[in-house]
Amino acid sequence: MIARRLARGIPLERVVAAAGGPADARGASFIGLFVLLAASMMVFVAFSGAFVFRRGLSGDWASMPKPQILFLNTAVLLASS
Repeated sequence: MIARRLARGIPLERVVAAAGGPADARGASFIGLFVLLAASMMVFVAFSGAFVFRRGLSGDWASMPKPQILFLNTAVLLASS
């Protein structure tokens, strides 16, 4: 729709003013941010639930030993932050 108005020769300032201006863009960006946050939370909850169910319902879940370098890496990471 904006491209059609620009193709007809309507100045860009009038096209932006007709689109609603900065306040509408800010509202749309907040809605987009909340949609992204909700989608990310749903994926996190789905993966967490799948992990809990997989670990609890199967008898073949085996824990792996933690490598010793893990503790050194964690200490370096905490010291650097």
